[in-house]
Amino acid sequence: MKYKYFSFFLIILLFSCNEVSRNGNTQSFEIKTAILSSDEEPIENYVDSVWYVPLETTEASVLAPFNDYVLADTSIIILSNNELFRFNDKGKYHCKIEQHGQGPEDLGFINDIVWNDERKELYAWDGMNAKLLVYDECLNLKKIFPFRTSGVLLSKGNFLYIAKSRDDFLKKGTEYALESFDLQSGELKKLVKSRIPPISPTERSMFSLNNRIYEYNGNIYLNEYLSDTIWRILPNSTDLTFAYHLNIGEIQPAHLDYPSNSEQGEIADKYIRIGMLYETDNHLFITVRYLKEFYSLACSKKDGSVILLASSANNNCYDGGTPINRLIPLKGNVSCNIIWPEDLLQNDFIHRVEQTDVTNIKSQKNLLDLIDTLEEDDNPVLRYIKIKE
Repeated sequence: MKYKYFSFFLIILLFSCNEVSRNGNTQSFEIKTAILSSDEEPIENYVDSVWYVPLETTEASVLAPFNDYVLADTSIIILSNNELFRFNDKGKYHCKIEQHGQGPEDLGFINDIVWNDERKELYAWDGMNAKLLVYDECLNLKKIFPFRTSGVLLSKGNFLYIAKSRDDFLKKGTEYALESFDLQSGELKKLVKSRIPPISPTERSMFSLNNRIYEYNGNIYLNEYLSDTIWRILPNSTDLTFAYHLNIGEIQPAHLDYPSNSEQGEIADKYIRIGMLYETDNHLFITVRYLKEFYSLACSKKDGSVILLASSANNNCYDGGTPINRLIPLKGNVSCNIIWPEDLLQNDFIHRVEQTDVTNIKSQKNLLDLIDTLEEDDNPVLRYIKIKE
């Protein structure tokens, strides 16, 4: 019953808490209406260009399935099998870090990596040893901080922001949805109190749903799980500004995150769950899950319209390559995803690439030329997609 009054709970907060305010730029997007409508637009309409970078395969650079990867200035840094690999932006292998143990400079278990464009630093969070290792772009170790917190990391300026996960709220004393870590002093600060109802251990989620956090135009944006609101956090401030409302219908009850039986699972699937979020000058791109399906949507900041983005079942119509399912930029307005050679080398796939009626013939030829150079046991290929504005 308490979740039926969640929206009312937020309204009370907006008027009673001085750190939360609305402004004239607040927008509401009709997410559920867009999903239920039959109006779709090919996701390729939002693609400006596509290019591929094969990662060099050497005896020292063989990659297992990735945990994470970041795009630095002129490097691709990959976390694979708890080792850090560095390739240049053309895919040539340079070096890796693989020492493991309990020593001060050793890697224990790397939970997350994040790149800071302004400071030109890579941060590797070692949750096993409760420390944060700071590297330059060439993977030279610069500094180590004690780091006794957890969550989803985002780095901006002199700070590392930590958006707390659902499991964090089950830990005694965790009341904050967002923390900041000073990369100069090593000081950890609690920034934003959580605005969701308390969660009991009986409502624990196996999947550890996370708050969503992203940076745009110098501001930090936060969407808490079990919430239809995106908050804006202004620079050098802990104040929240109401940025966007995502109309997804009724909010999902917390205990349905990890249903205990099939009946609960069927009920949970009837709620829209917000996935990834990213913002550009003209759009808010989001992914959601509803009725066991995943959807990608483009929300226009200009007129408030919401477009359901349709991806092809097999090959995309831009260059004939693998389907483009979502546009979530990794750096600037460039999205990136991993493709393994074995998927590109199947005879029926190559035939479909050749037969697809594409909008960019040059990109199609580049893809076919790339496939000719690959072996099945090669390292993966990164596909870059520049989003059209």
